[in-house]
Amino acid sequence: MTISKISTPFKVAAVEFNPIFMEFEKNIDGAVKAAAEAAATGAKLIVMPEAAISGYIYKDREQFLPYMDTVPGKTTDALSAV
Repeated sequence: MTISKISTPFKVAAVEFNPIFMEFEKNIDGAVKAAAEAAATGAKLIVMPEAAISGYIYKDREQFLPYMDTVPGKTTDALSAV
């Protein structure tokens, strides 16, 4: 395995994002806005919370399923534009 070294520093952004429970589409829009803001400040690597799109605290897997996305999917399509 070859490990490449990055010779030029770059900006990283850790996004604090509070998703709206059970609002998949609104959360995608919010994540895109947050990522665009970070990118506008020069960030090249933008990290979101693990449940930024789905929201948190579902009672069971069945309740969570409608808010899961695939990779690639709607979320990756929207964020890749940023």
